[in-house]
Amino acid sequence: MLSFVRITKESVEVREAINGLLSQLSETARAISSTRLRELLKDKNIHLYFAVFDGEIAGMGTLVFLRAPSSFRARVEDVVVDTKFRGRGIGKKLMLHLIRVAKKAGVLTIDLTSGPSRIAANRLYRSLGFEKRKTNVYRMTLS
Repeated sequence: MLSFVRITKESVEVREAINGLLSQLSETARAISSTRLRELLKDKNIHLYFAVFDGEIAGMGTLVFLRAPSSFRARVEDVVVDTKFRGRGIGKKLMLHLIRVAKKAGVLTIDLTSGPSRIAANRLYRSLGFEKRKTNVYRMTLS
């Protein structure tokens, strides 16, 4: 049985699960500290969900709500399914859950980025109706 749980409280178990999943998402992902996790969970614009399959944490995804003068949108971040649970449709169901949450909140658009090497993830996003935008993504590293 698959369920989705919004994480609202920091604990050692939650932090360890997040760090385990982050290490599968990216080689460059830094571990999250207790302090950083508490700050993240206090932010009402950030919704972190675990996908729980038969009592085990099978994946996670984050929905970040952004308000600007021009729009109310959401951004999907850090979607990852544990390697031992891949191939069961959990990623798709997790994304559909995040989309439902965003719709319920009244969001107009949902953005996400995905590296070109993540072939299965990119295929999934396109199958769900996400379209590749004709825009440049810029980043400035501050530290």
